Amino acid sequence: MAALTSEQKLVMFYWRVRPRPFEEGLVSLGKQGRGLGGTFSQRGHEAVSVGSAYALAPEDIIAPMHRDIGAYFLRGLTPRRVFGNLLGKVTGVSGGRDANIHGMGDLSLNIVGYISHIPMSMPITLGVAMSLKLRNEAKVAMTYVGDGGSNAGLWHETLNMAALYKVPYVLIVENNQYAYSTHVSDQMPIENIADRAAGYNMPGTIVDGNDVEAVYAATCEAVDRARQGGGPSLIEAKTLRMLGHAILDVA
Repeated sequence: MAALTSEQKLVMFYWRVRPRPFEEGLVSLGKQGRGLGGTFSQRGHEAVSVGSAYALAPEDIIAPMHRDIGAYFLRGLTPRRVFGNLLGKVTGVSGGRDANIHGMGDLSLNIVGYISHIPMSMPITLGVAMSLKLRNEAKVAMTYVGDGGSNAGLWHETLNMAALYKVPYVLIVENNQYAYSTHVSDQMPIENIADRAAGYNMPGTIVDGNDVEAVYAATCEAVDRARQGGGPSLIEAKTLRMLGHAILDVA
């Protein structure tokens, strides 16, 4: 991977900063009871979503989750469309059919909409990755999951199948220390989720989830490996959720 230029660093800084005023608006609306669906904060996750999404090419497929507004914005969704979705308006990404982060997919931007509950987006993205391999397309499919989602049976089933068929699949684990209100130490007997990658014969990398350049570098390596036929990779980005699980949990 070539070193980031000053211009590229400024671009990533822009995409990291842009979600913050948007999120402050979401918090305000949530406290007023004006949002129709659940509203979630990505504070503490900005570097993860932006650093990883910036490593993809426009033709690659991305399936962000509810704390990845930066990735949605970077890939082309506008704040107007996202706000519209949260308010259940026709101007929203889903055209008023949903009032949440759910369903915010736009295949013209190669974005697969977030599917709750976690890790339901994982097998969908696996299907995308399998289709890319069957069509011999040099593209990559990437999705995200939280630390809690890594304890679900579907998480393991998906990674096992991805590794077995060596599909171009990259999984970003956003370890923010809490699954809703359960600390990671009460979820699993291991310290690093990335250690589980060895059980599927795939690389498992740990990065500082608050270092956008470290996230970008690790994702670039995984994306390049997948694009060249090397199969899937798992990246664990360690961070901290700075607000409640959802806006209604914020004091």
